[in-house]
Amino acid sequence: MKIKRYFAPELRQAIRQVREEQGPEAVILSNRRVSGGVEIIAAVDYDETLLDQAIAVAPAESRREPSREPQTAEEADVAGSSGPAASSPAGRGANIWSQEPTLVEMQRELRFLRDLLEDQLSSLAWGEMARRQPLRARLLKRLGDLGLDPELAQDLAGKIGPNEDFPRVWRSALECLCRRVPVADDDILTQ
Repeated sequence: MKIKRYFAPELRQAIRQVREEQGPEAVILSNRRVSGGVEIIAAVDYDETLLDQAIAVAPAESRREPSREPQTAEEADVAGSSGPAASSPAGRGANIWSQEPTLVEMQRELRFLRDLLEDQLSSLAWGEMARRQPLRARLLKRLGDLGLDPELAQDLAGKIGPNEDFPRVWRSALECLCRRVPVADDDILTQ
């Protein structure tokens, strides 16, 4: 991975510099206003798993090597694999960029945005299903309110006919659930 900082008076100019030097595959890791313009940190061959591994390894390494000096070069070449090179002293020194607070914060924000997007998509899917199959949606909600596993609730709701009323569907789902509950033949009171 090749990471580089770019400075320009305007954001568009900085992005143009990134495209010209690193190409369209470059990933912008951070941007911020600085005196005189904008600073962008961009990378080529960005690998999120490498960043995760580097963050996980970094606290242990800082305890073992407290005298390690921070990297001052504008560019840092980071090994693309997490093999033996990553555990060598040279490999560890190259991963110091992952400890930069702005990168750690950006990664946290990206995870938050990903979770938010997943929540939004699941609520859209739920709304679509509730619109097309209101009886099934109502049954799934009620089974979920009982605390049933979503997979089990889906299985129970999968047996709904198209022209049934809710009380009948609810009774049918409860009967099916009762048949699935194992019952021991031992009578505890007689023992």
